[in-house]
Amino acid sequence: MGIRGYHTSSSSIEKSYNMWIPSPSIGIYYAPKRNLQFRINYDYIGDIPTIADLSETNQWIDTKLVYHGNSTLKPYKKHDLYITGVTNNKYLNLSLKLGYSYSPDRICNYFIDTENYVLETIVNLKHYSVLSSQLDFTIKPLGKNVWTIWSRVIGAKVHGRGENYKWDGYRFQWMMNSRINLKKWTFEIFYQYPGKIAEGQLIRPRAECWSIGALYRPIKDLSLGIDWFMPFGKSFNESERTVGSAIVQNFSQIRIKDRANMISVSLSWNFSFGKNQNRATPQFDNGDADSGLLKK
Repeated sequence: MGIRGYHTSSSSIEKSYNMWIPSPSIGIYYAPKRNLQFRINYDYIGDIPTIADLSETNQWIDTKLVYHGNSTLKPYKKHDLYITGVTNNKYLNLSLKLGYSYSPDRICNYFIDTENYVLETIVNLKHYSVLSSQLDFTIKPLGKNVWTIWSRVIGAKVHGRGENYKWDGYRFQWMMNSRINLKKWTFEIFYQYPGKIAEGQLIRPRAECWSIGALYRPIKDLSLGIDWFMPFGKSFNESERTVGSAIVQNFSQIRIKDRANMISVSLSWNFSFGKNQNRATPQFDNGDADSGLLKK
């Protein structure tokens, strides 16, 4: 259990907050078998608007867009509930996580179409929820870590509802790598599918990328590696856009050609020095004189 205290005030805005918000966290663990475990976690957090959010001074973003805050904003809260199942055996490690996030008063951007311009402000939503899932698994075809295949799949659906509009978004990501671990060498290949992430009314397409690498260990604590990012690739793209129901549409994209076919070299050397003065030593022995009491 935690608690947060807030106190805000401003000479230009006749509104202040002086409040305490609890932030509990609850976890339940159940392990019916040695290699099987279930977890349920619940978290609650709350926050208050900032002074900048409350200021209603007009700010011209461009000739058609004006921004100001909202002095009627109220504190908001967020509930997170997660259920996780984990199982492991000689050939497979599997983890499935299901989550539900609910924030009834979440602060979000809001647009009003006026006769001469579009007004952008911020409001407390009536409803904002995210339903998510994440699957992680590691396959060991040989029954040990000599060869591993790891993969992660993430999916989520976002729903928001305000005064005069609502939207739905989704998230999908998939990535995987395969690794071969030998006595002196490690070889790895990685791939990321171009999925999408939804955060509020923003849609962020994930970039597609891949890489291959090798690591050599001449001695125990020294390793030399080489990594080839996007071999034979043309470019690396990241982008962001608003959902179609938004009044103001925005699209931005970053395209980096220099990162394609980039080769990097790494050197890692772990070493220790000095004498450990805090080495643990036994404080008693198991000798006795038929009294059943340990000697200190």
